[in-house]
Amino acid sequence: MKTFTLRITLLTFVLSLLLAPALIAQDTCTPTGQMAENITAHTVDLSWENPDNPTWVRYYPTGTQQYKFKFANLNDAVSLVCLLPETEYTWELNTFCDSVWSGYNWPQIFTTLEDTVVCEPTNQLAENITAHSVDLSWGNLDGLTWVRYYPAGTQQYRYKYAQLNNAVNLTWLQSETEYIWEINTNCSGAWSGYDWALTFTTPQDTVSCEPSEQMADNITAFSADLFWENLDGSTWVRYYPTGTQEYRYRFANEGNEVSLSWLQPETEYTWEINTLCNGQWTGYDWAQSFTTIEDTIVCEPLNQIAENITAHTADLSWEGLTGPTWVRFFETGTSQYKYRYADMNNSVGLQCLNDNVEYTWELNTMCNGIWSGFDWPQTFTTLEDTIVCEPLNQIAENITANSADLSWEGLTDLTWVRYFKTGSSQYRYSFADTNNNTTLLFLEGDTEYNWEINTKCNGMWTGYNWLQVFVTPEDTATIICEPANLQAENITAFSADLSWEDTQGSTYIRYFVAGTQQYSYAFTTENMVNIENLFAETDYEWELNIFCQGEWTGYNTTAAFTTLAENKANSEQYSFKMSNTEVSQFTGLSMFPNPTNQKTIMTFNSDVVGEYSISVLNILGNVVIEKSKISSDGLNTVTLDLSNQEKGIYFVILRQANKMEKFKLIKK
Repeated sequence: MKTFTLRITLLTFVLSLLLAPALIAQDTCTPTGQMAENITAHTVDLSWENPDNPTWVRYYPTGTQQYKFKFANLNDAVSLVCLLPETEYTWELNTFCDSVWSGYNWPQIFTTLEDTVVCEPTNQLAENITAHSVDLSWGNLDGLTWVRYYPAGTQQYRYKYAQLNNAVNLTWLQSETEYIWEINTNCSGAWSGYDWALTFTTPQDTVSCEPSEQMADNITAFSADLFWENLDGSTWVRYYPTGTQEYRYRFANEGNEVSLSWLQPETEYTWEINTLCNGQWTGYDWAQSFTTIEDTIVCEPLNQIAENITAHTADLSWEGLTGPTWVRFFETGTSQYKYRYADMNNSVGLQCLNDNVEYTWELNTMCNGIWSGFDWPQTFTTLEDTIVCEPLNQIAENITANSADLSWEGLTDLTWVRYFKTGSSQYRYSFADTNNNTTLLFLEGDTEYNWEINTKCNGMWTGYNWLQVFVTPEDTATIICEPANLQAENITAFSADLSWEDTQGSTYIRYFVAGTQQYSYAFTTENMVNIENLFAETDYEWELNIFCQGEWTGYNTTAAFTTLAENKANSEQYSFKMSNTEVSQFTGLSMFPNPTNQKTIMTFNSDVVGEYSISVLNILGNVVIEKSKISSDGLNTVTLDLSNQEKGIYFVILRQANKMEKFKLIKK
């Protein structure tokens, strides 16, 4: 018996040693100090200690499975809202510890308080009732509010958001109809649900929405003018061949007239009106009809002629057409169409034709309101090209290590020269105009170059041809591509003169606020440049990229300078005086993005409904944007578009009543 007892004791001891790490690990995942505090009828704050791990909270009315969840992350605390009053809640934790989730455990309870806050509206009124609109108002509510309204006895619910205004306007109502309206308000952290139903009845619609004196006038085979009277609202006209549903529409706005085009000849049309009257569209009604007349106008060209025909050009003409006209031409027997617009000139010139080819040409004219389609084909044949377009006496002379003069004879039209290193396809080009010569620069020494000519002759480009070769000698000159003595002078708060020495090529200057990559650029062919629109009291860096020996050096050789503070003169020029009685901060004022490339959005809170103005001034004090609007009570949003303005600093001034605010806006 003693031996058996000893074995049990030893087994228990061994198991305790084996399980001890697991028990210790489990204890590190167990929350402690669980508390529910700041309990109200609808909210509570929950907290705990140990562990500091990602944690989910599950909470529900005790005895139910109406689970809700809140993620606490690593905060060891969470706030719950929208709870039921006078209700016992159970809450549990699920924490991620030792690479696994614990599962929801360690239940605790709390009970919400009685809801003593009154969330019931008072003085509900329906006023200014018309056949199609009404103003609703109430008192005693401080939270966000929705209004639901519908014809009595139906569930045709419509909604209007009242925000915090305790009033709302309803439109698009039906006349002679009883409506029910209900309120759903957010009070004490929870929505009340739609309640406190009241009714109102819209009166009979006594406004006349019927057109009179409907008339179709100026009727042709393809068009008609429609007129009517007695309508003041926006109006649509629907028209279609009688007996069909081939509906077409024209918007008449408030003009009581509209013109129709592209009609079919000898066709009866029905037209109907749909007008916006007393807040509602009437629907298409009041059908009338008219019949287009026979098309007696001849839209056929006469005396079609092709003349002044060369190997590559031709002049086409015709008579009898008065509308805009397109010409389609193509090699006979093909569908390789090309087009020329003749407008209303009854003639057009064709170029870039192929020699010794028969061409077909057709006309498409706008006549009597419609296009005829391409028709009335005619032909002509271009001549054989007998003109020689080949250059003579091609010469490369005055050749140096970096330049060469090219010349030729026998060409009378525009000419391009293409040149490149022998064996390479890195083409460069020079335009010779009609001069029969050009100069090449930025060549490399001791290099063989090819050059070819492309000339415009007899109305067409020949393509690059007539290859020639020249070789540049070795470059023995010492060319310096590195600038020296970089200086920034005449520095002010907003500008500086930059200069350097020992370079001769075109130069780009890149400058930027030190420590940033917000680059600005300037270009010069001299060894100096002036830069403007800088920020006062700011460290700048600048670099040069120089075109030297036929290549760009890349931005290199960084120098720096610091702009000055604004002096008195600058302050008078670039700032705005505001007395203490004039200046008052707006709440919620922000502008994003700033700096901006094009547009920025400004927001601010206003405690009144009234006019406000926004002025945007450039650094010289000139007004470049000015707006005046009516603010709403609460958050207001305004978009400022600087896409047409230069880069630089701008000042934005916001004024309303006795309030004014000024701040800086940068366009980059």
